[in-house]
Amino acid sequence: MLLQAQKCDTSTKSPKWGTNFFNILLDSLILTSVGFCRGHPPIAPGNWRQLSPKAAAPFFSTAFYFEQLLCPLGLHDVAMELPAKLLELVVDPAVRDIVISGDFCAIDKGRGLEAATSPFTAAELEGELRQLAFEAGVRCDIAKPVADIALGRFRIHAVLPHGVSTAPQLSLRVHPESHLGLQDLTAHGGLCKRWAAWLRAALNDQKTIVFSGATGSGKTTLLRALLMETSERVISIEQTPELRLLPPAVQLFSREANQEGVGEVTLSELVTHSLRMRPDRLVIGEVRSSEFGALLQAISNGHPGSMTTLHATSLSQVADRLLILGKLSGLSGELTSMLVANSIDYVVQLSRDSRKLEVGIPQLNGSTLKLVRLP
Repeated sequence: MLLQAQKCDTSTKSPKWGTNFFNILLDSLILTSVGFCRGHPPIAPGNWRQLSPKAAAPFFSTAFYFEQLLCPLGLHDVAMELPAKLLELVVDPAVRDIVISGDFCAIDKGRGLEAATSPFTAAELEGELRQLAFEAGVRCDIAKPVADIALGRFRIHAVLPHGVSTAPQLSLRVHPESHLGLQDLTAHGGLCKRWAAWLRAALNDQKTIVFSGATGSGKTTLLRALLMETSERVISIEQTPELRLLPPAVQLFSREANQEGVGEVTLSELVTHSLRMRPDRLVIGEVRSSEFGALLQAISNGHPGSMTTLHATSLSQVADRLLILGKLSGLSGELTSMLVANSIDYVVQLSRDSRKLEVGIPQLNGSTLKLVRLP
């Protein structure tokens, strides 16, 4: 099947509703059947170009949908935003997380999850999740009932009830509206002055740091605040946009394969490509699998000052967690221990309930990896 894609000229008047509308609707259905991926549409000279969906599928994006299909209808000013009912829940600046399961809702304002009145029925929630995924260019349907959606300062995880859950699930992480630096965190009581000074010194000395902590402990917030202190060319690599760094920083994001199994770009691949982009510092939003091995190799090849985060509930668990990540990267335990001890300067452990940080220094005890606590 061949798809005709027409360039959008916003300077011309919108065409009359009629044949053009049905052609655009047909194109929309074709695009939906192919599946959206993040990226940029293929550009070719001339007003018309025939594209094969199989060849062009990896390039179709939400931007393409809006520019090529909605612009001719005069709808190019459409903007993605949270549903109005969800926006009402995030008005309070203290809100950190919102979780909705069917018609049950809970909100975390820094004191743990507290029950709240759900703004949706289960059926309404499923419809909103599908719509958000569609607008974000992310596939979320019966065949793939889970999705990660990034929308400004909001990170959304969606689960549809198709064999994987008894009800639709929404997990919403709310990031600060403004970019907070270390000084802001100190002023708001989120970090003591002693640790703020220590982190600045580590940043200036090009120390490689791993931020560790449980979910919601503030790993990403602290990492972002620390990176706000530098004007270097930082290249951040993430699965979903959370760090929201400002120029001259560069942000790269992984991409899933489309419905036909093509177009995937992994975090490990992005780490490799980032080395050719003249980075002053590499940052991976979170290491979960094989990208950890790629990061260790990048650091050992001459890129100190790199940073990342990982999930661990205590500093004593971090060594085992690092060994597991090495195993997932195809590295032996002995090689992982050696690379970690030679590449990572500090592991900073965060806690939800305390402004105090715990710092460990990776060291080898024979062939065993251990973390020595910094007094």
